[in-house]
Amino acid sequence: MSRSGTCFPLKTLSFPGTIRPDSQIGYRFGGCWLGDAAGDIPVGEIAYPPISVYVLSLASYGYGRATRTIQMADTFDTCLAFTLREEGGYVDDPADPGGATNMGITLATYRQWSDNSDLGPIQVQDMTERTARAIYRTLYWNPLRADALPAGVDLSVFDMGVNAGIWGSARLLQRALGFTGEEVDGCIGPETLGAAAKCNARTLVNDLADRQSAYYRPLPDFPTFGTGWLNRTEARRRAALAMVGGTETATA
Repeated sequence: MSRSGTCFPLKTLSFPGTIRPDSQIGYRFGGCWLGDAAGDIPVGEIAYPPISVYVLSLASYGYGRATRTIQMADTFDTCLAFTLREEGGYVDDPADPGGATNMGITLATYRQWSDNSDLGPIQVQDMTERTARAIYRTLYWNPLRADALPAGVDLSVFDMGVNAGIWGSARLLQRALGFTGEEVDGCIGPETLGAAAKCNARTLVNDLADRQSAYYRPLPDFPTFGTGWLNRTEARRRAALAMVGGTETATA
């Protein structure tokens, strides 16, 4: 099957499906899986902000009846707002190995994203929120496939990725989903996303929060930063559960 397609506004599409202004957007078509949130099929903005959905040229596949569902809710703004509140503004704490940091973006991360090793603390201090948003989406949200995770789980995985690294956050998610051995590879792909979609989101958020707290405790910097890390984890848990609750209410 070709993965190429054409973007259509939602109003031009006519086929069985359930459209709700929340995290559940159903497209049931032709008995085939049209794709997930990997970014490998065109994106079209639809009429229920802030939801984004991948839409294919249906005619190009010659299928006629609905059988599968694509869920796509763009919760990036909600999740990023939490992270920005937790991270705060510009700091340059000598005890923090990250050095100059603004809105949670370290100098090293800024240099990586911009591919400019000449950037210094002044550039970090002058960083705009627009730039921070672009960095967070490119280096954290997208690699963690957060756009394809259930509401609440996306916040838990994304914010932990910001605070402790995307590889570690992905591995915690995989362990919470029951993966073992080589299955825990820190790469969120179809198997991880499929397992997450089948889980009870509320249970998964709580399990992740417990595992995140346990992750922090053995770290050498825990005596210095541990209280803040654990407080953030509990705040993350509460915010994620609120997102799960909002989804449950909207779909009831």
